[in-house]
Amino acid sequence: MKKILYGTTALAAVGLLAGPVAAAEPLHMVLGGYYQQYFGYSDADKNASGKTNINNTTNVQNAEVHFKMRGELDNGLKIGGAIELEGETTGDQIDQSYLTLSGGFGTLRIGAINSGRYSYGWSTDAPDVGLGINSGYVSAFIPPQSGSSFGFRTTAVSTVIDISNDNQKLTYFTPRFNGFQFTASWTPDANSTGGSSPFNLANKDTSYTNAFDFGLSYKGEFNGAGVAVQAGIATANAPNYATSNGFDDFLSYNGGISVSFQGFTVAGSFARIDEGVISDCAASTCTGGSSTQGTSYNAGIGYSTGPWGFSVAYFNGKQEATLANTAEAENEFLEVAASYAIGPGIKTSLSFLNASIDGETAGPSDNNQGNALIWGIKLGF
Repeated sequence: MKKILYGTTALAAVGLLAGPVAAAEPLHMVLGGYYQQYFGYSDADKNASGKTNINNTTNVQNAEVHFKMRGELDNGLKIGGAIELEGETTGDQIDQSYLTLSGGFGTLRIGAINSGRYSYGWSTDAPDVGLGINSGYVSAFIPPQSGSSFGFRTTAVSTVIDISNDNQKLTYFTPRFNGFQFTASWTPDANSTGGSSPFNLANKDTSYTNAFDFGLSYKGEFNGAGVAVQAGIATANAPNYATSNGFDDFLSYNGGISVSFQGFTVAGSFARIDEGVISDCAASTCTGGSSTQGTSYNAGIGYSTGPWGFSVAYFNGKQEATLANTAEAENEFLEVAASYAIGPGIKTSLSFLNASIDGETAGPSDNNQGNALIWGIKLGF
């Protein structure tokens, strides 16, 4: 009973900070989501590792259905959130699940979703109306080899990185003041979405724990030009097996800027992981282990006029990968794309992709490069 009373007292306190009394809006659900499909023809120097006779044509699909929560209390406290269902059968069938409480105090976001700093990162992503190269999609068309690095949300494939991914966390966004907004996130267990048990305690011997993310965002306008700037830092406590072998806590930082004027947008961003996630290690040694330490940056220019969009985007990413190898894996992508809005919420695109993938091993054994022509369709609802 005490726990229930404490919980209701805390929510009442948040409600008092929300602002003046307003008309209530009953809590309800809104259906949303997106569907993306890409078909392409690729001409790469090498096949995918372990495959001897591949088809040069391939496709990638990504779809989600979002069950969005909306509502407002009599005191002005706004309630939101979403449960996101993957459109394909995956190991993480529910992608994100979170609740938001918003008012004059700012926004409190609770649940399984990326950090606030991560959310800021996309505001300065290089314009890309096609496939999108600031992610891991490229590997579907130009196959990486053994020794290459394509770690999810690492500097190998993106400048928008996050150690905690969609793990259960608490995030706060301040109100935006004179264009500035600050965010802070805390993730108790940075290795598992968890949440199914009220006693889901992390194992500090094997998990990165207590991840903290801090981000600063600015959005404004100068002489008709829109400007967006973001910067952030993230850290997490390393597991005992890593610290016992001389590795520090996780540490990364990122930043970027975007400027738009009369249909043109120029943007660039970078990310640096100074102390990466150590994995594939035994409890007593890290022989043969790997690290996500590395640096990435992307830049590009886009132009939109009526239903048409055009973009040129570049990405370069490096990762330490295997600890025993002093060399770094490096990926370099260039994409030229055009898009056309068929109607509200639906676009089609055509992309030309050039990719160069270099593994850690000296020589060409784990390298690959090639080109791809990719047609796509995107639907948002």
